[in-house]
Amino acid sequence: MHLERREYVADLFRSRFGTEPQLWARAPGRVDLMGSHTDYNLGYVLTLPISRDTWIAARKNDTRNIQLHAANLNEDDSFSLDGIEKTSAKKWSNYIRGVAKVLQSEGLRTDGFDAVIHSTVPLESGLSSSAALECATAVVLRDLGGWDMAAKVMATFCQRAENEFVGVNCGILDQYSSCLGQRECALLLDCRDLTTRAVHIAEGVCVAICNTMSPRRLSGSE
Repeated sequence: MHLERREYVADLFRSRFGTEPQLWARAPGRVDLMGSHTDYNLGYVLTLPISRDTWIAARKNDTRNIQLHAANLNEDDSFSLDGIEKTSAKKWSNYIRGVAKVLQSEGLRTDGFDAVIHSTVPLESGLSSSAALECATAVVLRDLGGWDMAAKVMATFCQRAENEFVGVNCGILDQYSSCLGQRECALLLDCRDLTTRAVHIAEGVCVAICNTMSPRRLSGSE
């Protein structure tokens, strides 16, 4: 399945940009097992990264422009790194723009690139599709820029992108889960000081995520 998905995304990249992707980035969605809404109240959260994830296939284009194709939406967008502004036309692009702008504000190198984005995280489902997009974007910019960063710091920068640029006052839960999640483990996160420890999920335990058919829009909630 992964090979089929990789080839599908690579084919899209070739058809859009006429070359092969240079690098791949992945970030998972998440579900909170315990502690909903306690992250922005400085409490404890038990969170679990899930198998649904966001992939970005990218290649540096030697310009100051970022060119994007969102495969799930069949939409394109582009913007310049020299003067990043919010867009109302392609709102999904704001998560990428916000990450680039925050990283620039920290003095980190950002390079133009071409990218195809593909996600299996359902949109507006409470499974952190936006955080997965932000964290995968940060990985692309890190690898193309040639700098390094602790995953905990990357999570806080991605949260800032959503808070300050997108305008969603989310807590750290989503980005932290996406950046620091471990296979077959939940994360116990103390939101006072952002310390965490892995909690192994016993063999045979299955976490079921149910679809309530009610879209979740964090940007519209108090």
